[in-house]
Amino acid sequence: MDNPVLFTVDEARAVLRIGRSLFYELVKNGRLPVVKLAGKTLVRRDDLDAFIAGLGSTGKAA
Repeated sequence: MDNPVLFTVDEARAVLRIGRSLFYELVKNGRLPVVKLAGKTLVRRDDLDAFIAGLGSTGKAA
């Protein structure tokens, strides 16, 4: 599947080029929504795209 609708934590981290700690900080602070499916934490593509779009020109994630 070339255009996934859901990303695993590691896939989302790779897209954002961030570490595990920052990823979970963003989730904890409500900046990056996640869903649980079959015991896995996943990020919807639309939520990932919205997060990236909201970074603005500074590129600051936190």
